[in-house]
Amino acid sequence: MNEAYRPIRRECKEEFEKLHKRIDKRDKLLGEQEDRLQAHGESLARMSEDVIHVTQSISGLTKALWGVTGSLLATLFGFLIWYVQSI
Repeated sequence: MNEAYRPIRRECKEEFEKLHKRIDKRDKLLGEQEDRLQAHGESLARMSEDVIHVTQSISGLTKALWGVTGSLLATLFGFLIWYVQSI
């Protein structure tokens, strides 16, 4: 509104100033929270990449263990055949 048309009372101006200060304070807090959310999003993305890397490593280790188990079973089976033949 134009103040020349209808002047604003001093009490109202004080209250408006208080409201503007509160709004500015909330804007600042929201800006800080947005920055924190951005930082958390970036760290979450890094963690998800780390989880993918660990999962791939575990997959490789599992395949290696299956290979060792298969070799052990084949060796035991060969030993069993040798033992039966030598009796």
